Amino acid sequence: GLDGSTQYASVSGVPAFDEKGAFKGYRGTSSDITERMRAEEKLRESERRFHDFADAASDWYWAMDENLRFNYISERFSEAVGIPPKYFLGKTRPDLLKLRDPVVGDLATEEDWQRHIEDLDAHKPIRDFRHSRALPDGRVVHMAINAKPIFGQDGSFKGYRGTGKNITEQVNREIILTDHEEQLREALMLVRAAEGARSNSM
Repeated sequence: GLDGSTQYASVSGVPAFDEKGAFKGYRGTSSDITERMRAEEKLRESERRFHDFADAASDWYWAMDENLRFNYISERFSEAVGIPPKYFLGKTRPDLLKLRDPVVGDLATEEDWQRHIEDLDAHKPIRDFRHSRALPDGRVVHMAINAKPIFGQDGSFKGYRGTGKNITEQVNREIILTDHEEQLREALMLVRAAEGARSNSM
């Protein structure tokens, strides 16, 4: 453009020939599609922004089909948790609960797991469901997942799309902080008890 901006055009044409078949050139039309191209670029930029935010807020992506079987888990899951995604594919959450090793210190109680499965069966959004998994080497990994149910235009349930995050370090810090707070409370109780004993002796 005259102002230095980029303009976009769509051009179509057909070759023209005379009665003897000799090529005479092209005849065609063109249209200004600048606004459409700019709108598409804004959409792509919005999608890039969304993926940047999603990547910053999560470690992996996952999906379930209409039968609540895992049908996609991104490769970053293996990096974040240390378990190959293929271990989960084709399985439901109850299937995985039956197969998993016992977890000492699971963030989710049996009641939490039951509610989680009921939410999946009811096709409800999953918000910050925290749970744990024992790895073959004995370590315990803590995770938090979020997901939204997907529905077709006819309202039929299509599955889930979600994100997950390894929150092990965060949970360990919280445990250490809780231990320190408990130790501080015990120390304060001992100090108060000692002060009370001194007061009574006077």
